[in-house]
Amino acid sequence: MKINDLYAYHYYEKEYGPCACILEIPYQDAILINHKNMKTEVERLYYMKQRLMIERNMRAMFIKKGGLPRRNNAFYFTVGRNDFIGELFVDWNFVEIPISEFDPKTITFTYCDSFHAFKRKDDHFTKRKVYTIYEIDEVIDRCGWNFGEKKIPYYIEMQVWDDTVLKKYSNNVHNMKNSNLEW
Repeated sequence: MKINDLYAYHYYEKEYGPCACILEIPYQDAILINHKNMKTEVERLYYMKQRLMIERNMRAMFIKKGGLPRRNNAFYFTVGRNDFIGELFVDWNFVEIPISEFDPKTITFTYCDSFHAFKRKDDHFTKRKVYTIYEIDEVIDRCGWNFGEKKIPYYIEMQVWDDTVLKKYSNNVHNMKNSNLEW
């Protein structure tokens, strides 16, 4: 199965709605949000500074590969369903979108969570790498889908650098507190 045949999932806190970008909120407001179980403002501020640096690097790498990002900050998706991500939020929902709907010139992939991919300490060949849709299938063929450390659930992350498709699917949300979906 190729990446373009799959679905991308965007998980979010119901209170803020889909595709709310924490990096587009002023620091003084963003550090007050209980984001991904970070307990203190210091933890959240550190995360935001690191996230901003990583996003700038990913965007620059994507442009060098011929990408055409239409946003400064990405929206984050998983390739395939990964409820672990949703469980990082208090009251979570998700949006499901076929990857084939996205313009290939506006999406990138990392082989695991981008924050982890850029901060990892080992020498794995995917460290600090961003892949286009034309490259990620080769990485999956080489490494497989089941990878990573037991304590950190790994997945392929998709970064969306345009909001055109997201607007089309913004009403296609699932409230997990009322969901009858099979796990």
